[in-house]
Formats: sequence, C-alpha cells, structure tokens
Amino acid sequence: MHERNYLFPVGVITSPKGLKGELIVSLISNHLYIYDFQGEVWLGNDLNHLHPWKVGHFEVKGKKAYLKLCDLNTVEEAEYLKGIRVFLPLKDVKELDFLRTKGYKVVDSKDEKNCFGIVSDFFLGSAQILMIVKKGDKEYLIPCVEGFIADIKKEDKKVLINYIEGLFEQ
Repeated sequence: MHERNYLFPVGVITSPKGLKGELIVSLISNHLYIYDFQGEVWLGNDLNHLHPWKVGHFEVKGKKAYLKLCDLNTVEEAEYLKGIRVFLPLKDVKELDFLRTKGYKVVDSKDEKNCFGIVSDFFLGSAQILMIVKKGDKEYLIPCVEGFIADIKKEDKKVLINYIEGLFEQ
C-alpha cells in the first residue's frame, strides 16, 4: 500500500508510442532526477485509487519521458491509459530528500531555537519546488534550493534554513 504523501507526481500519459505498448509521458516538472529509474510507478487520476505497475523501461528526454510498463504489450492497451497521471515513490527520487520533511519544524540554521513553522506541504507546479511552511493561520513559501535549505536533521525532524530578512513577513 502507498501513502499519498510519499508519491511524487511525474506527469500524464499522452499517447502510445510504437506497437508494443510503450507510452509517452508529458512531464509536469523539470525537477526530475529519475533518469535511471527502473522500479515501480503508480498510475491513476484519483489519489485514493492508484495502481502500481512494474516498469520495464523509463527514459527522460526533454519535457517528455518514454515509459514501457511490464505486462502492457499492445497499442490498444496503451491507448486505454491516455490521460492517466504517473507517480513515483519518493524513495526512488533520492535527490528530492526534502520532500520527506512534511511535519518537520523549520528552524534558523544559525539559531535552531528560532522556529518559523511546520512544513505542511509542497508546491510542485512552479519553476522551483516550494516548501509550504505553516505558522498559525499564515503560510509561507520557501524555495527548495541550496541557498535556502541548509540541512535536514531527520533524527530531530527539523529543516534548517538560511534565514533571509523579510522571508516570513506578510
């Protein structure tokens, strides 16, 4: 079984490619570090009803990927999957370790007693992945880049950030 928070959206199946059930996936993000991926994907448009598929081949080329699923062998079967969303388990996207920090405290890297809030979610639909930090009834967006994210302390459930004045002002 999977948990929604541990799946990374990759893209949408746009069309079959070839005669043996290969698929073209339109990528929704340009922050995919999955070029050598050979594992399992989850398919579906309802996050509560996703289905796992074993991957035979996955190759990223620009803004699209070529996906061959095991046990999918015809154009007709591939055609049936058009419009279906594709997700990867986060364990297979190692460079995106910060996406496993939901619920962690966000603290100043220079003074860990200075807490800015809790990681509530992530926004994946922009040029940079953004961490959504909630403090009280306010939400703040932190770009998930080296300049902001200083370290992740898994044992303490903390994300250390390089604080920039005005970052948590509204």
